[in-house]
Amino acid sequence: MTAATDYVQTKSAGLVPAKGTYGAAANVLLYGGTIVTIDGDGNADVVTAGQNAAGIAVADCDNRTTAPEGGAAGAVNCEVDFGVQGLAYSGTAPAPGDVVYVLDNKTVTLDSDTGSRGIAGYCTELRDGLCWTLMGPAIVGQIVIAATEASQLDTAQADIVAAEADIVALQTDALVERIVVPVTAFAMAAGAPLVAFSDGAADGLATDEGIMFRWNVDTTTPIWTTIPLPDYVDAGEDIVVRLLVSREGAVDTDVTVAVGAYLLSADDAYDADANAGDVTAAVDETTKTIAEKTVTIDAADVPASPLLLSLSIMPTTAKLDTDDFNLHGVVVEFTRAVTAP
Repeated sequence: MTAATDYVQTKSAGLVPAKGTYGAAANVLLYGGTIVTIDGDGNADVVTAGQNAAGIAVADCDNRTTAPEGGAAGAVNCEVDFGVQGLAYSGTAPAPGDVVYVLDNKTVTLDSDTGSRGIAGYCTELRDGLCWTLMGPAIVGQIVIAATEASQLDTAQADIVAAEADIVALQTDALVERIVVPVTAFAMAAGAPLVAFSDGAADGLATDEGIMFRWNVDTTTPIWTTIPLPDYVDAGEDIVVRLLVSREGAVDTDVTVAVGAYLLSADDAYDADANAGDVTAAVDETTKTIAEKTVTIDAADVPASPLLLSLSIMPTTAKLDTDDFNLHGVVVEFTRAVTAP
């Protein structure tokens, strides 16, 4: 349509329209004085689930197929009153300002039935046993917009909460530090340096695309190392010892790793601490497959200012009677203490 270039006599229904005229839906009888809802085609309809109210029918509107007009959608018009209407209510008494929903063609309710009932309007007052309800398409539009904005705010708030949780997780991750301990940092239990592995004769270092410490079948000898720890270790958090291990064979799938852990601070006797270590879960991965197994040193066993962590490591020999066993590396993971700004 071409834009106007001269004065146009535009029709007006007033600042706040009091009435509206709608084509009637197909094959309906709308009773005067009852609630009219609007169907998906914009026609006045009998109360139907999910359809919002337009207002109150001014008079009976017969658009049934038995009527002279034939009952097709829009064959007759229905005049509808907007504004404040006194309606019966069901259930909890609405309060002024509450949104009420269409229960039937003469009753409203606070219960939307999880969104299946159409919007009637706002309650303005309760008087004479009626819920006086502000109705009209503009009112329904306001309520729909408000509900959409509220939903968007809820979504935004949920996103904010999730983002805050992510930030906390990132901050927590940022506080985690790791010390990598190569197998060459270990010594034999008697303090002797590690030797080359000899099948059936000597536990020791083996190479195959990397350096590993290999135990023979039924070995009983642990290896040891001592790691200096920084003074900012958080004594209120656990320390996790992560082991990278594998088996040479496919039989001893119940084998676990015994990890001894001793934490010493300055002014402690070097043999003063009790073992705070544990035994790992079973190394049941397939032959030569590297597995990560962990042992947790409980925070209660971590001194306020740890200086040294001594570790002893060996497979549980009672369950290692056929396969050899390999240690590829060790990682000690701790939490950095937060210092005041």
